[in-house]
Amino acid sequence: MASIVKHIGFTLIELLIVLVIIGLLCLIAFPSYQSFIQSEHRTLAQQSLMTCVTNLVQQKIKLGSFSEIYQLYSGKNLATLCNPKVPQQGSTHYQISIKAFNGKNEILLEATPVSNLAEEDGILTLSNHGEGCRITGSDHCLPW
Repeated sequence: MASIVKHIGFTLIELLIVLVIIGLLCLIAFPSYQSFIQSEHRTLAQQSLMTCVTNLVQQKIKLGSFSEIYQLYSGKNLATLCNPKVPQQGSTHYQISIKAFNGKNEILLEATPVSNLAEEDGILTLSNHGEGCRITGSDHCLPW
């Protein structure tokens, strides 16, 4: 008497179809994920810029002018007032520095990208007046 053998498993065609579907999902999902990570890094840099500007304005109240603050905190001394590396732990994506000071009443902070993903996003700036700007490769200031 002949017995019927039942095969358990998948055919090669079924496995190939599953691989194609997984490949298409990865093709769609990966750029979205990178865009999400890039916007998260930008948001962290913006928060750090706001914290630094707030601390600088508090120091201006104590010292009297931004010119003294610029002399005290430009360069490596900014780390005594706020963390110049974004994020604070892990690999650095942005480096915060005092870019310029204009007379007595204005100071400008700049977050310069140091990672490849952040470089595509551009340089972030923030003044003590709260004017935030993202400078892309074409030197256009995009408000944030």
